[in-house]
Amino acid sequence: MASVCNDGNGRRRILVVAPDGRRVPVRLGRCSARQAESAKLFIEDLAACRVSGGAPKGATAEWLAGLPEAVHRRLVKAGLAQPRARRECPTLGAWLETCIAGRTDLKPNSVRNMRQAQKALAEHFGDGRLLDEITPADADAFRIALKARGLAEATVRRTCKRARQFFGAAIRAKLIEDNTFAGVPCGDFANESRRRFIAQEDIERVIEKCPLRWQVLFGLARFGGLRIPSEARLLRWADVLWAENRLVVSSPKTAGQGKASRIVPLFPRLREILLTAFEAAEPGAEYVAEVLRDGRENPRTVALRYIRRAGLEPWPRLFQNLRASLESELVSSFPVHTVTRWLGNTPAVAMAHYLTDRPEDFDRAAEWRPDSAAQKAAHFPAQYPAATGRREAHGAKADDEELAICGALQSNAAPCDNTEPQGIPPRGVEPLSPG
Repeated sequence: MASVCNDGNGRRRILVVAPDGRRVPVRLGRCSARQAESAKLFIEDLAACRVSGGAPKGATAEWLAGLPEAVHRRLVKAGLAQPRARRECPTLGAWLETCIAGRTDLKPNSVRNMRQAQKALAEHFGDGRLLDEITPADADAFRIALKARGLAEATVRRTCKRARQFFGAAIRAKLIEDNTFAGVPCGDFANESRRRFIAQEDIERVIEKCPLRWQVLFGLARFGGLRIPSEARLLRWADVLWAENRLVVSSPKTAGQGKASRIVPLFPRLREILLTAFEAAEPGAEYVAEVLRDGRENPRTVALRYIRRAGLEPWPRLFQNLRASLESELVSSFPVHTVTRWLGNTPAVAMAHYLTDRPEDFDRAAEWRPDSAAQKAAHFPAQYPAATGRREAHGAKADDEELAICGALQSNAAPCDNTEPQGIPPRGVEPLSPG
């Protein structure tokens, strides 16, 4: 005979008499009372089969075959079932190669990133290691090893995130039951120490030291907010809508999300740079950023050279901080949902990875008054249009008139001679009803 025991929090176990006479528990985990009662009947049948020497048949055999591996191992430990034949499990190297080769939907950069994670996993575990032999403790050791190599936290997390994706695909292929990397930190990580606000005067110093084709690249990043190199490489002169003051920007990064392109304002400084480049372009030139099309120069290496030539110390996240600086400026004048639509990200991503403090924000804060709507309107015109409109419509004259009216009312008010407390008449304050 067997009995059901409740362990709390929805977890249940079956106490059953094993073939050797011992009373052993078989933990079921979280399940309903009905499921536990059904499992008890099957387990009693298994115990009877072990005593008689027969094999389970019918519904019991089907139930046993469909059990998760963890529960089946508990039945084996209790002496109620035979161990399952080991399933064929691929090696780590073979599975990673299969995963990457099957992702024909990925862009070249994504494939390259997956190859980097593949290399890191192979170096740590070895290509011949079976997938189901890698434990959660091994995954923790892999993360520690990446940190020991001096990799940044963001890089470590991205590598572990791809490892989790590889093992998740193995679960869906029914090769393993649990994701070894499920408990390893893999979320996005924003490194505040790598954020910089690049002032316009600094980038102008760099532009002065650049030939025109590199001025275009710095201008697209700092004054247009384009991603470098992916979006700038695809920008054509036909995408520059001079009459409408707009750019049509193709975005490979967001194309998979149904946002293959976006419209970006042609800001005045960017317009100046692009107009100069357009007039100097060869007849029939198609692309705006020719420097990214010939492949002769590494954008980052050459950009660092011009930054140093301008007497500036190169900043981290070279082109992304230029794009982030523009976004930080724009949100002080335009609604954040509008700015993020222009730059091709979301308010959450902007807050986590782009927006940063500007030096002038601290200077402006020194003059801030919480009760001054006009000052708020002057600093944040997009957020306070109504306040700005009232100030422009009425001006200081309206305020003076309001003060004069208040003064007249105070001067004309008659003093109260009787300050003694007055009682309420017995009949109350309501007028008597007629009749």
